[in-house]
Amino acid sequence: MTGGAGFAKQGKDQFDDNRKLRQIRTPYKDQAYQKDPRVFSGTMEVYEELKDWQNDRRQEIAQTSMFIWSFIVMLILSLLAVMVLLF
Repeated sequence: MTGGAGFAKQGKDQFDDNRKLRQIRTPYKDQAYQKDPRVFSGTMEVYEELKDWQNDRRQEIAQTSMFIWSFIVMLILSLLAVMVLLF
């Protein structure tokens, strides 16, 4: 049975690995691949295309919400009409 020795070595190795993680890392500003997400680095054509897509998406959402609200209003009016006819 090697359970005790194996677990002891595994625990020691894991402890050493965790201690290595405490080493000083490079600061955020020194990372070469990290970019500011607020800065757009594309061409003007891509920017215009994104603006057009955003406007189209807003129009689709507005049309969908208008359809939903008109359906709700028609449903309420039809229920009111049925209630008036029954009473």
